[in-house]
Amino acid sequence: FDYHVKQADDKGLGVMHALEMPFVFRGVEEQFPEDTDAAALSKEMHTYWANFMKTGNPNDSGESNGEPKVIWPDLSQKSKTMIVFGKEIKEAPIPDSSDVEFVMELIWEK
Repeated sequence: FDYHVKQADDKGLGVMHALEMPFVFRGVEEQFPEDTDAAALSKEMHTYWANFMKTGNPNDSGESNGEPKVIWPDLSQKSKTMIVFGKEIKEAPIPDSSDVEFVMELIWEK
C-alpha cells in the first residue's frame, strides 16, 4: 500500500501502518471526503478483498462484473512481482531483500 493522504502527509506520517484499512473496508469516504482518488482506490481495493472472500481469488468475482482492473499476481516461490495500491494500481517487482526471501522460505518450508 503506497497511497498518500494529505492529512497524514501534513503531519509527517506518510503512508502509516494500517492506513489501508479504511480503503479495504470502504470507510475512506467518511475519513477523507474531499479525496475522490482515495474513494476510487477504495472501491478497487474492496473489490479485490470481496472477490478473495467469495472465490479464494482476488481477480475473480464469480460473476460477470466486479473484476478488478489489474490482475493480482499469484504468490509463489518463483514470483518476483506484487501489486501496489497507490495513485494507481499496478504490478511491480518485489524488492530484492533477504527479508522477503526469509518469509518466502517460511511459507514454503518443506
